[in-house]
Amino acid sequence: MKKFKFYLNNEQGNIALFVIGILSVMIILFVLILNLAGALIVKEQAISTSQQAALAATAALYEDLPEFISDYEMKLKEMLAEEAEEGGEAEPPEEAAPAEEEDSIAELIEKEVDNLSGEMADYSLNEIQNEAIDRVLASEMDKGLGGGLLKKMMNDEMEYRWINSMKESARNTILANGGELAGAQMTVFEKRTGCR
Repeated sequence: MKKFKFYLNNEQGNIALFVIGILSVMIILFVLILNLAGALIVKEQAISTSQQAALAATAALYEDLPEFISDYEMKLKEMLAEEAEEGGEAEPPEEAAPAEEEDSIAELIEKEVDNLSGEMADYSLNEIQNEAIDRVLASEMDKGLGGGLLKKMMNDEMEYRWINSMKESARNTILANGGELAGAQMTVFEKRTGCR
């Protein structure tokens, strides 16, 4: 019993136990912080990769638009010329056909870029050009020239060519950034109803 009381009254080594306890708690907290930081880094990398993939897919779409626009304008002129011949008119009606003095879509886009440069001063030239293209094409679709030829051609291009090009660009970007394709989903247009 004397030995036992001696050990209880002896304060030597108590500080060592206290320090070991504090160190073990600190190590556990350090490991938790490292795991949390690692998870946040992975999340940030995933967000960055998805943004880069979206930009690559969008760039692939906008790269094909100039050729598409010139094809559309040629087909529209042909269609209106055929309609004029069938209707017995020497020239297509002014309200239905783009007259020679009217600007081409490419020229309208350039004018829109100039207009947007002031109001979108904080944006890059590429973003301004994309917005100009969007506005001009939307305006042209609203005109409904050639029985909605622009909308039909855009739907066909989107379904058969652009989607594949956009997917490939996004896929390559994800892989180049060390991302994984498992579970990846690309939403091209999200309707207000929530459909994809």
